[in-house]
Order: sequence, then C-alpha cells, then structure tokens
Amino acid sequence: MPKRTKAHLKEEERLRQSEERFAAFMDNLPGYAWMKDLQGRYVYVNHAVKGLPGYQSLGKTDAQIWPADFAAEYRTNDQQVIAAKKPLHTLEHFVLGGKQRYMVGTKFPIFDKTGAVALVGGTGVDITERVEAEEALRASTEKLQALTRRLVELQEAERRDISRELHDRVGQTLTAMRINMEIIRDRLGRHDEAEIRARNDDSLVLIAAAFEAVENVMDDLRPPMLDELGLLAPLQWYAKKFADRTGIRLAVTGDGGARPRPEVELALFRIAQEALTNIARHARATSARIDVRRPPHATILTIEDDGAGISDAERMKRPGYGMIGMRERAESVGGTLEVVGRSPHGTRITVSVPEEQAP
Repeated sequence: MPKRTKAHLKEEERLRQSEERFAAFMDNLPGYAWMKDLQGRYVYVNHAVKGLPGYQSLGKTDAQIWPADFAAEYRTNDQQVIAAKKPLHTLEHFVLGGKQRYMVGTKFPIFDKTGAVALVGGTGVDITERVEAEEALRASTEKLQALTRRLVELQEAERRDISRELHDRVGQTLTAMRINMEIIRDRLGRHDEAEIRARNDDSLVLIAAAFEAVENVMDDLRPPMLDELGLLAPLQWYAKKFADRTGIRLAVTGDGGARPRPEVELALFRIAQEALTNIARHARATSARIDVRRPPHATILTIEDDGAGISDAERMKRPGYGMIGMRERAESVGGTLEVVGRSPHGTRITVSVPEEQAP
C-alpha cells in the first residue's frame, strides 16, 4: 500500500470539503437536484429527492421508479440532452401521494475531461400549487365571463321589451292624441277662438317633441339597423346624432364585408356609446373618431378624441362605472380593452375581439 504523503492528505481534505460544500449547496436548493449516468441510473440525488416518500432513487433508473409513461418521458428528455449536448427546459409530471404533480425543470449535460457527456444533471421545482391556482383562476374567469354574458343578454332582452312597450303603448297613445288634437284644430278653424287654437297648436308641438323623445329612447335601447346592416351603419347613424347633440365632430371609418358575431357587434356598439358619453362629459374635445377594422380572425374597435386626455395617474385610479362596464362588455365576448393617453393630448380606447376560427 503506497504511503500517503502530506500532499495526499491535504488533497483528500480539500476534496472532502469540496464534496461537503457541494452537498450543502444542493441540499439547500429550493427544489430537486439529481445526476444520472448514461444508462439512466441515478448516481446522485439531493435531500429533496431523498425525501420523496416511496421513491428510493440511487442506483435505479426511471423505469424502476416511475409509471411507464412518466419514465418514457424522462428518458426521452435525457437522451435529447445527451444528443444535443445542450440544456433542456421541461415541464414534467410525477405522482406523489396518489396525486399528479407538475415540475418545471432543467436538464443539462455534464462533460468529462475529453469533452464527452459523462452524466445528465437536472434540477426541478414543484409548481403544482401554481398550476392549480392558474386553473382555478381560469375557471373563475370563465364563470365570470359567462355570468357577464348572461347579464348582458338579460339587459338587452329587457331593453328590447321596453322599446317594444314604448312603441306599442306610448307610441299608440301619442298617435291617438295627435289625431284628436288635429281634429280639434280643424274644427276651431271655423271659429274665432284664438286662445284655444294657440293652446291646441302648442299641444301638437309638445306631442311632436314627446314622439321624438320616445324615438330617441327606443333608439338608445335598441340600435336600429344593427341586426340587418351590421356594426358600421348604426355607428354612423349614432355619430350623426351625437354630433348634432354635442357639437363634437365625429368621423366613423371602417371595413365592410364580413361581419363579426352578432353578440360582438352589439358589445362593440354599446362600448362605443359609453365611450362617446365619456367624451361628451369629461374630455372637452372638439373632434373624435371611431374606426372598425377586421384583420384576419379579429375585430378591432378604436375610439379616440382630441380632448384633455387621461394621465397615467388617472388610469391607475379606481375606474368609474362607465369604464368598468366597457371592460366587462369586451371581456364578455372574449375581448380586451386598452385605454391610453395620446400625445400631446386626447385618449384612445382600443377593443380587440378575437374571432372563432372554423375547425
């Protein structure tokens, strides 16, 4: 047996300390760490892997530890690392306590002195809780969107009913009143009843104003032309009414041709209505523009004005009910709503709704 010199002893001590530091480092990683030889046998595992109940890894292959489908996935990933001689980022599965769990990992080659791959190392972090939280959030979002869609449907149904009632009851009553007043006016024409005639004429003016008010309410409750002509024509019609009422110049541009889904058209029309209401109330604008575009598999609505604009600080504040309503309508049809301040002033609202593609 060769005699060990002080140099040998010093080197052994250095190696022992190095191994202890390595083990301490690996055991304190926030996750799993391991090394396998080229035959897939585990030659090193850290404390987290050792602590997995029911899994004794050292000296074994994945096929001896995991279910067949998991083991095949792991072996395929290892072989890819060996062949490519590059790290591989993975999302893998394993079973713990009868429950499937998810791990995001990195596998990497470990080379010998000749530059050949000698081992396959790996690290992984259990992200099951995060995956479950994301799935729960996604399910909650889908439920919220479904609820919002249902509320919008009920609201629109109620608006249709009110519009129909206004037409059938109030409209018919006003029509009968106008006919009666016209008959009275014709009869008064034969007599010199100036005061009664003046009041009769004033009543006819009031009835005409009531007709117009009812028609305006009906139009706001259910936009005409939307079902028959699509989104662009009702927006142009509403823009003229808006400009006449507010004095704000309003241009409407957009693509014709293929129409989005009916529920998308209705949601975008309501968003445009609310956005224009906000412009009239708060923006101090002199002009505005609405644009509707239909790029492949999407519908994009843009509303912008030249008013006072919205600052980053204002956008960070709790949004008003109008902005919340617009965002909820966009999300109810699977879309997104973005609000940005324009330079040097003004505000731009962009609603983007992806279209369902045919299978």
